[in-house]
Amino acid sequence: YQRRVHGKLAKLEEKKNEIENKNLQLNLSIEDSNRKNLFLQREFDSLQEQISRSSHLRQVEIKVLKEEISRLQEEKAEERAQAQLQLASMSNSLESEKRSLRKAMQRYQRLEENIKQVETNRLEFQNRLWQNELLLEEARGQTLKRIYSQNINN
Repeated sequence: YQRRVHGKLAKLEEKKNEIENKNLQLNLSIEDSNRKNLFLQREFDSLQEQISRSSHLRQVEIKVLKEEISRLQEEKAEERAQAQLQLASMSNSLESEKRSLRKAMQRYQRLEENIKQVETNRLEFQNRLWQNELLLEEARGQTLKRIYSQNINN
């Protein structure tokens, strides 16, 4: 009986040792897994930190780019406004020049009409002058005839 009990105790001792070995192996495996998990957690935290920094940098870059775009749009708007003012000014200047040119053309036409009228008046005056000279010559001729007739009669 004792032998049997010793045999069972020995088997139990063996099983206990096997279980302790397995337990030891499991504990070592758990510690190894814990170390790996800790390493992976640190890697993950590091990556998350990098992502966070990168995200923050991207957000800052985006903000800077948006500000730059806004500034450029404002500059473009100012340039466009300046161009529109210059265009309006040039348009007004052109309209003013057109009015001045129309007035000058009207003055030129009036001058041409006046020149034609002066020429017409000169021709009429010349015509009357010749008529008067003819009348004068005729009157002289009549006067000379009278004088000649009177001289002959006397």
